[in-house]
Amino acid sequence: AKYPYVAANIYKKGTNIREEFPNTTPSQMFKVGNVKVGVIGLSTTFTPETTRYDAVSDLEFRNLRDSTLE
Repeated sequence: AKYPYVAANIYKKGTNIREEFPNTTPSQMFKVGNVKVGVIGLSTTFTPETTRYDAVSDLEFRNLRDSTLE
């Protein structure tokens, strides 16, 4: 994509290491006119239940609140 992805709560399963996806950071600052806007990317903790197992089996989707405080 021509824009950054944000994902703060996706980790390699069983580790404290965030999964690294191309063009992805936990958060991103954008300037909209004269205003700076901060965006934190969070994926629902239900993702493993709503996505094909083989696509997420090695990932852990952590608590949304806890991920925003890190």
